[in-house]
Amino acid sequence: MLKAAEAVLAGLVRAAQEAGDIAPDRDPDLEAQLLFGLADSQGPPIVLGLRTPEQAAAAIDYYLYRLFL
Repeated sequence: MLKAAEAVLAGLVRAAQEAGDIAPDRDPDLEAQLLFGLADSQGPPIVLGLRTPEQAAAAIDYYLYRLFL
């Protein structure tokens, strides 16, 4: 399941690179691992009350903004 999800994300990164939306020097497989790990790590802090859902979404938005620079 993890590999399949990362493969989908990597494919999306590649497509964005081909469209010129993500720099060609970015490694799609590594970016997919980072994005999946970031998204996957947001649940426990929310459940424990350490982070709000809005803060978690802001962290992911921040990463995506930097990816698409």
